[in-house]
Order: sequence, then structure tokens, then C-alpha cells
Amino acid sequence: MSELHRTLAAPLRASRTQQARGLQLVAQLVAPGPEAIAPLFDMLVQQRVPRVQPTDAGQILSEPQRQLVLGALAQLPPARVRQELERRLKAPEPAIESATRMAGLRVLSVIGKRADLPALSALAPREGTELEPDAADALRASYAAILRREPAELANGFDLLRTSDHPSAKQFLFALGDLRDKRALPALDACVRSVPELAQQAVALVPLVGASGQSELDQALAEYLARRLDPGRIEWTRAALRAIGVLDDGSQVGVLLEQLEAQHAGLREAALGALQRISGLQLSASKEAWHEWYARELQWQTQGREEARAALAADKDEPVARALAAYAVHKLFRDQLAEDVLPVLAHASPALRTLACATLARIGSQRALAPLIELFSSDDRPLAEAAWRSACALSGKVLPRTPSVARARLADS
Repeated sequence: MSELHRTLAAPLRASRTQQARGLQLVAQLVAPGPEAIAPLFDMLVQQRVPRVQPTDAGQILSEPQRQLVLGALAQLPPARVRQELERRLKAPEPAIESATRMAGLRVLSVIGKRADLPALSALAPREGTELEPDAADALRASYAAILRREPAELANGFDLLRTSDHPSAKQFLFALGDLRDKRALPALDACVRSVPELAQQAVALVPLVGASGQSELDQALAEYLARRLDPGRIEWTRAALRAIGVLDDGSQVGVLLEQLEAQHAGLREAALGALQRISGLQLSASKEAWHEWYARELQWQTQGREEARAALAADKDEPVARALAAYAVHKLFRDQLAEDVLPVLAHASPALRTLACATLARIGSQRALAPLIELFSSDDRPLAEAAWRSACALSGKVLPRTPSVARARLADS
């Protein structure tokens, strides 16, 4: 070990006993500049922390210490780090040790770009055709880290998935779940429809990723899953029911009601959870109670909604306020309900415009987000505040109060 190895080992060894913050320790690791790259790589490959003093005990590189090393490499010149990585991987194939490949995967998790995504699978060490357990975890983490830095690549996620071998594609799917990013839903949708061996796993990840906000895509996938419920495939059907609860706007409620009478308790539980999520209600598992609720909802959709929609166009505030109150207690077909209410945001009455913001938040349609964000800059401060609060509730985020910045924040999440 060189003197530089010992210099870099000191803060790593101290990290086990000191209360120093991670940033302080990383600063010590990067202090030597690019010359630190090779010794840091050595530690990742050998998975050991060098001795500082001859009397020091041997020390295996712990996970927290590995993260400090990777954090330091992320701050050193990327071109130099990549050059060192490539140098170590240039040996003939049999001579590239598993530990070197693992180090390469982990380094790419902090410096990798979209162009590196297809190459990650080839780096991961394998036992025959299967990934080694640690390699599977490292591959998944690298996929997720690069996509987190370059989320636009999620649009091409299915292209990578379908061109990867099964073990790598499986870890890519897990990475999409780890991201919890709604922009991953199109890739999951394509996987469900065209990769049978991974379809169930993709469906199970839908609740983590969430609805895309594109109602046509969300509803089409919910309908696709509803048509393929199979009581003989318990886990598939349970995953599909949970996904429907995330995606559906009410079109599949009849299907969910049928599943309340399924023989398997797990399917009844999943159907109940989906109904509660779609409706916003916490009714018990009683099928009678849910059927009564659904009948009332359908009646309002066919009769009460027409009357309420006509009232929204009234010149006087009182009938409009009553109509908004009626819309606020319904969630089925929320995109259509939001379309009915959105024109009230341009009403002459400031009080009704403010009330409309709250109503849209209660309905829960993502279609209201963009119009609400436009009102952040309104000269009517109570209206701007109501629009901001409602948009935050719909997005699940504390949004900036400047419309352009809020739109950018949502586009990046």
C-alpha cells in the first residue's frame, strides 16, 4: 500500500468511531485530487480498508464506507474516473475478476449516463446465466441511480427492458419500482402486454409507480387488467386488483364489486382496498354497502350531475355554490367531473373561484393541475393561495408558488 492509500484509509477507519459527518469525510477523501481515484478503486475492488498503522487490524469495507468511497469518486473529475474504470476492464474477459466488475457497476451508479444503461448488464457477475445475489442488487441500484439523474430516459425504458436478458430485465423492473416515478408507467404497461414472463412483476409495481396522469393510458391498462382477472392465478389477480385501484377512475368498479365475493380472502381484501382508494371511502367489506353506494353514484352521474352541471352556469352565486358542494362529494369518473368544474375558475365571483379550487382538490383529477397552477400568479391573493393549496394536494408535493417553476418541478418528478 502506498502512502496515499494510508492517507485515504484514515478517514474511512475513523468513520467507524467518529461522529464526523459524511460530507466532512468525503472532503478528506477527495482532498488529494485525481490521484485519489486509483487507490479508491483499489478499495472497492479489494473490499478492504488499508492499514494506517502497522498494528491496525484488518478491516472489511463496510457498506457505509463503500458509500463514502463512491461519494468521493462522484466528486472527482468524471473523465478521469471513467478512464480508470476502462483501464481496469480492458483485460481479457476471463481475467476480469468478479470484484472488478462489481466495482465498475457501483462506480457507474455515481458517474454513469444514459449511454451506459445497455452496458450495465454485461458488467454484472453471473453464476451460469443467473446474476450473483450481490450483482443483482448492484445492477438494480445502478439502473435506478442513472435513471434518477436522467429521468427523460424513462421514455425509452421498455426498449432497454425488451433487449435485456431475463435476469437483467427483472432488476430493471425493480429499479423502476424503486424510483416511484409515474413516468415509468408506460414501460410497465408495455411489459405487461408483451413480456409474459415479467408481466406479473410489472403489474405488482404499478402501485409503487402510480398512475401516469395520462387518463387514456391509465384507463386502458386498468381495463386490460380487468379483462384478465383469473381466480386460478391468485397472485396475478391480486396484483391486478391493486393496480386497478391505482389506475381506475370508476370504470372498473363493477368488476371490483364482483371480486368482493371471491373465494380467496386475499382477492377480497385487494378488491376492497381498490374500492376504498377509488371512492375515497372507508366502507367495510360488506358487499351490500358497496352496492348501495355504487347505485347512488350511478344515479347521481345520470341525473344529479346533469342538474349540477346546469347550475354551474347560473348567474347567481348560490346555485353555483350548491352545485360545487355536490361535485365535491363524488370521485367516480373524476376527470369528467373536473372538466365540468374547471370553467368556474373563470367565474366573475372571487368567492366561487376560490371554492372551485377546493372542489377540484376534493375530486382529485390530475387534469385540474395545470389550470390551478396558472392561478398562482393571480392578483387575487386569496384565490392564488387557494389554487396553490389545491395544486399541492393534487400533486402530493409542496409546489413553488411561481407557475413556471411549479410546472418544471412537476415535469421533473
